Amino acid sequence: MPRFVLLRHECPETLGKKSHWDFMLEHEEVLLTWNLFELPKSWEDDSAARPQAASRGSAAVKIHDHRLAYLDYEGPISEGRGEVTRVDRGEYRIVERTDAHWRVELLGDRFKGVIELRHKDGSDWELLTK
Repeated sequence: MPRFVLLRHECPETLGKKSHWDFMLEHEEVLLTWNLFELPKSWEDDSAARPQAASRGSAAVKIHDHRLAYLDYEGPISEGRGEVTRVDRGEYRIVERTDAHWRVELLGDRFKGVIELRHKDGSDWELLTK
């Protein structure tokens, strides 16, 4: 089964980007990656998954694919881009997939259940938990 990871990305002020979470799905030798600036409540219980928690869904921004190494990596990111800490990881199975919609079942260490990623406009997506 393909794997997923949810990382907390702490960004330094000099980066000009807010700290956020990176949700990554293994797909064809890369990690498809979305930035989340708040988490669905399903991931809220751990102190690493705070401060903001959405009731059911979160805005997500699709960014460039990442290397598979991030499935297991925690620590500083090169060129002063901050540090990542793993919040959840596991495997997933695709329930339904189109270019604009992914429905996957996550079998994570913390979260087990179905999520949906829905494409809106440009790089904007929405992540919903079921």
